Formats: sequence, structure tokens, C-alpha cells
Amino acid sequence: MKTVHSKILLYCNILAVLIIQTGKCLGQSIPVSLRINPEEAIGTTSSKLFSDIDYIPLETNKTSLFGRIDQLYVTSEYFIILDVDTNSILLFRRNGEFHLKIKCGRTTDELKARFFTVDNERKLIKVGYYFNKTKTYNFEGVLQTSEEEKNEFDYLYLLPDNITVSYALNYNNKKYRHDSINYAIKVTKGDSILQRQLPYLNYNRVIRNEDRISGPGNLFLESSNDSSVNLLGYYGYTVYSISRNNVKPAFNYIFPQEISLPADFLTNSSYYGKRIEYLKNHPSVIFTVANFFTLNQFIFFKLISVKGGASYIYDRNSNLLIATDHIESDSANCYLPITMNGSYPSDNFISYSFLTTYNGKIYASISSREMFNARKSSADKQVQYSQHLKDYFDNSTVNSNPVIIELKPRTHFSY
Repeated sequence: MKTVHSKILLYCNILAVLIIQTGKCLGQSIPVSLRINPEEAIGTTSSKLFSDIDYIPLETNKTSLFGRIDQLYVTSEYFIILDVDTNSILLFRRNGEFHLKIKCGRTTDELKARFFTVDNERKLIKVGYYFNKTKTYNFEGVLQTSEEEKNEFDYLYLLPDNITVSYALNYNNKKYRHDSINYAIKVTKGDSILQRQLPYLNYNRVIRNEDRISGPGNLFLESSNDSSVNLLGYYGYTVYSISRNNVKPAFNYIFPQEISLPADFLTNSSYYGKRIEYLKNHPSVIFTVANFFTLNQFIFFKLISVKGGASYIYDRNSNLLIATDHIESDSANCYLPITMNGSYPSDNFISYSFLTTYNGKIYASISSREMFNARKSSADKQVQYSQHLKDYFDNSTVNSNPVIIELKPRTHFSY
């Protein structure tokens, strides 16, 4: 018994030292505090926020037909899309022309693609599954590898020069293993570990498997440059910026106390197996921030509680918070939807929010049904559609593929 106690004490001391060292390393960068009160959000019009708004219909045929954009990645040539329902990755050219579909396996839960990440240098798409399994395809849909990753992961992200960033929450597996120190964030190249941050002691009865809950989609989100990525972990309000050489807290959200998680919610063992119950009993508490992107002075994000999710745009110049469900379409985008379907959030904004950024623009999607409903609602406004939108409405139906919305934020917001 004395030996067991000594071992536990030794591990605790090691962990304490590692946490202090990690704190020093992360502390080299002081995160920007974002004080957000959703009750103070205002509305505006689409033309005040965005200088350019373009709608890109995706070609619909028997092979390309799909239901919803669950993840979007944009390259100079392609829109790369994950559709969870059909367990497929689809590639469309930037003009909406269909390129190909990759079937990611059968549609049983354990064989469903959870996310993908792109190596743009080598033109590869790595698809993540459960149980640390991945498959890698090239942009022509040819399978390159099928393997089990060496590092446990909840999510992966590929950076240039064959760098992999992995994130794995500290949680108890059901099978026994010896205690050891592990890290939630790892940056690797091949077998070499370049960065390790957020240490924890494995299997320490702090987080139960069933405790895990997060927002929609991937926890890794594209930044404004290819050499880094943003991470929003489980049950956290801190945005980490991760590159080959650095892991640093970039932003930290601060909410009113009544809608905030306890500060020790992720680390206190008294919540073991009780986190979901806590959230159900506190349905207004924000348990995660999702879909975080920065462009110009704007920060785009979604706040999620048990009650649901709501998306916002924060203007750092004016400190104004804009609710996306209060953005009204106007003549600048032909009264077509961006975030709303009439008086309700669009399907995309109910399930997700803004999807990704690329080259100074931010992207969302809208269903064809919502596009046709909007055209019908604005029939009395004498709208002048562009030729490609005229062609879309003439040749498509409410059952056609979703439409990608490409938006360029203004450099100055005037309320």
C-alpha cells in the first residue's frame, strides 16, 4: 500500500511540474480577452457587413447529389465537402462544377467519416474515423493509405511540411492501462514530437467517456494563414493558435457568470460521470465555443448550450456584437438568405455556422429549398439577379444541391 501511495505521489509531483512548465510556455503569449454578453447583440444588414456576396450553386446530377455540407475546406481549385449522411467526400471546382465523389465506407457509425483534413501541398485528403483510424485519398479520389494513427486523437489537422497536429481529451478508457503522463495537444512530424502541451495523468478518473460533448464539426478551424490552425477544445473558452513551433492561447472568452461553466469543470474529478447531467440542469450555460474564424477586425463564432446554438460576429474596432439571426438581407445580395430562412435561422446555421475561411473570405451554405423560398418571398421587389443565378433558378429545383455562399467582410463596419 505504501508503494502504491508513493507511486501516486510521484506521478502527482511530476504532473505538477509539467503543468507549471506548460503554464510558463503558454504564458509567453497573453490571450486577447473577449468579453461577450449575448444579450447585448445587435442587428444589421448584409451590405453593411460584407462588401461582396456571391452564391455558388453546386452542380446536381445523379452522382453528385447530396444533402448537407457538414464540413467545408476551400483550395485555389476546389471546394472539398464532407456529407455525413452519405458518408462521402465530394469535390467541386470553384465555379460549382462537380469533380468527383469519394465513398468513405459503409454508413454504420464506426465506419462513418467524422472529419477530414487536407494536405494542400501534396494534394491529399486525410479522413478521420473512430478508433484512431484514418484513410488518405488524393484529389482524384484514389486511396493512398489506410492506417491506425500512432497518437490517439479526437481530431487531427495537417499543416505544411508534413506536420500533424492532434488533439485528444483526457478521458478514461474502459480498458485498463498503466498510469502515465500524456498531452492533449501534440505537434508531430513523422515519429518526431515537435510540441506537446496541456499535460494530464492518464486514467485518473477525472473525465468519463460519456462526459464528452462538444460543438458541431471539427475542433480544428482554419486560421488566416496556412502555417497555423486554431483549436477550440472540449468544455473550453480558450482559442489556441497552433503552428509547427508554437502552441499559444490566442483568445479567451469571458461570459456573464450565470451562463459560464465552473472554472474547474474540465479538471475537477467531482464532475466525473456527471457533466452531461450538470449541463441538463443548467441549460443556459455555454459549454463550448465553435466555428471560430477571424477576418479583418471581425471575429465569427458560435456559442452552444443545451438550449441550442447561436452565431455571432464581434467587431473588435467598435466592440459591437452582431447576432447573425438579426442580419437582414437587402438588395446587395438580391434579398437571398445568408444566415436566415425567413424568420428562422437557415439549416446551415442551425446545425453549424460559418464553415471556413480562405483568401480573405468566409463561407457558409444554404439549401436550394431555402433559395427558392427566398426568391418567392422577394417576388415584389423587382430583384436583378446575376446571369449565373438566373441560370440556377431556371435549371434547378428545391431538391438540388446546396449553394455555397462566399462573403468578403468589409474593413470597416458602420452601424
